[in-house]
Amino acid sequence: MKKTIIQFLLIGIILMCFFTFQQKYLNKNKTTIVEETKVSDTKNNEINNLVKSLIYTSEDIKGNQYTIKSKNATYSDFDSDQIIMTDVIATLNLVDSDDINIFAKKAIYNPTNYHTSFSGGVTIIHSVHNFYSDNLDLSFEKKVASIFKNITYKNLDTTILADNIELDLITKDSKISMVKENDNIKIINLK
Repeated sequence: MKKTIIQFLLIGIILMCFFTFQQKYLNKNKTTIVEETKVSDTKNNEINNLVKSLIYTSEDIKGNQYTIKSKNATYSDFDSDQIIMTDVIATLNLVDSDDINIFAKKAIYNPTNYHTSFSGGVTIIHSVHNFYSDNLDLSFEKKVASIFKNITYKNLDTTILADNIELDLITKDSKISMVKENDNIKIINLK
């Protein structure tokens, strides 16, 4: 009888250790919906799903967190993996770096791979680095942020005007370019 109880306890401890190990190390990303309020509006027998105060949070195995919030959101009629958000605030809480805050009028968010396309008055704030543009594509699979259309970059003493900036989220290396090869990137030193 004692042997049976001890065997069950050992099996229970092994299962708990396995479950804890799996949750901590094997689950690469976890996503949670923090707050969601659905409002359904019926008009001409069509249902329009409007979500107010939507918040998605995800975290990778290194502890980096991505949170995206919107005032309003709707689920795409064409792609079930896309959520169309308005009045968007996103935050990248990076373990080895300052937070990156993103503000935009609109974003298309994919909760499966976290790819986010921001548009309309995009503002990106990272420490003393401020970016203003029409668009930003954030790809966690490629680990790249692509900022494009009417970019103004400002820090303490420099302003840069360009068409495209591609930023590697891991190395923090950036590539600045213009759409037309003959156009020049404008750099204004404020000192």
